[in-house]
Amino acid sequence: AAGTSLPSYIASQLAARQGLGNMAISNVFGSSTFNILVGLGLPWFVYTCLNDGYYSELPDEGITESMFVLIFALLIFIVIILTSKFQLTLSHGYLLFSLYVLFVIHYTGQCFFEE
Repeated sequence: AAGTSLPSYIASQLAARQGLGNMAISNVFGSSTFNILVGLGLPWFVYTCLNDGYYSELPDEGITESMFVLIFALLIFIVIILTSKFQLTLSHGYLLFSLYVLFVIHYTGQCFFEE
């Protein structure tokens, strides 16, 4: 993941330092969307095309919960953007970073304390 995320992080940071905040945010969403759609979607599409359109080997434990967490985070981001007139502040960054840390702690705990 670092191989694809690190260049995007550096590009976003450079754009933000040059005052191009919109470009930095677009890069974050664009690269993540591309990674999900192409990095996951394309291999699954090819596999299902080669195997009569069926794929059942993917474990799905916790995927519904993860989707709800991601949707919740997206809704928080949308509310922040709309209420702050499309201006992100340092306090918004701290809030979003804190949500990320809680997410990582929660899922790491699930891995170590599974029943």
